Parts: sequence; structure tokens; C-alpha cells
Amino acid sequence: LEDFSLFVVLNLAQWPVSKEALIEAGAVDVIKPIMSEGDLQGLKATMACAFLDAEWSAFPDGAQPASKSTAELMTNIVEKKGK
Repeated sequence: LEDFSLFVVLNLAQWPVSKEALIEAGAVDVIKPIMSEGDLQGLKATMACAFLDAEWSAFPDGAQPASKSTAELMTNIVEKKGK
């Protein structure tokens, strides 16, 4: 359920009207605890909060928990690997 919910938020955050609705509903406050997980879910949560214009202070440790996943994701894209 968490994975699907983050997928939906990431998609909705791309569109101005739904992005504004998510911000007004407090989506960042709901997603914020997931960012510190440091796994793929943490990366998705970090991306969602970035799309939702979260304050920098909302990101745990300067977004460090998601940095490893981001680097791995970018490497896989460049090398065209799947997971």
C-alpha cells in the first residue's frame, strides 16, 4: 500500500492542480517520515516531497538517506540495468 500510495503521489505532484491539492492536504507531513528509511521507498518519498516544494528543513539529514538509492538508480539508468 505504501508503494502504491507513493506512486500515486509522485504522479499527481507533476500536475499543477493536483500538486496544489496535495500541498493543501498536508501530503508532505504524511510522507516526511518515510524519507528517512533510506531505501527505494525513502527515495520515492524524497522525490515526492521535492515535487511538492517541501521546505529544505523537511528533508532528514540533508536528504542523505536517499542519496545512495539515487546514485544507484542513476547508475542503473546509465548502464540500462534493471532491478
